[in-house]
Amino acid sequence: MLPPPLCGRSSKFYLTIYLACVIILTVLAILKTLHMIPSWFMFGKIYSYINPLVIIESLALFLLFTKFEFKNKAINFIAASTFAVFLLHSNPNIAKPYFAPLINNTYQSYDGIACLSIIFAILVIIFFLAVITDQIRIWLGSCIWKKIHNTSQ
Repeated sequence: MLPPPLCGRSSKFYLTIYLACVIILTVLAILKTLHMIPSWFMFGKIYSYINPLVIIESLALFLLFTKFEFKNKAINFIAASTFAVFLLHSNPNIAKPYFAPLINNTYQSYDGIACLSIIFAILVIIFFLAVITDQIRIWLGSCIWKKIHNTSQ
């Protein structure tokens, strides 16, 4: 259960907070890219997880989605594995040796829309492979759990 100051807000409130943070971060990134703000400002960590705006933005997006109830089997099937996808893509032992060279080679071999399309396709394929792998893990875990539970009775 969310604390009272957070649970009484509408989804429009959380959406407004989220969009405000997105706009502020985008403007800061553009200004920094155009060298209109000092290079030391935010030390190159505009989109870092320790940036307070990113934390507020993430919290607002999370709280926005707590207002929805999804009864779609496909969404719930994929949602059950999103944490596994996060762990896979954020693991430096997998991301650096496998994903980074793949994306770099694509970036160097193609340009424009072709590059973006191929990278998007690669990311979608990786996402669904991670979901399928995690669903197999969930299924195996439930089989093992049933075996353990049945033998203990």
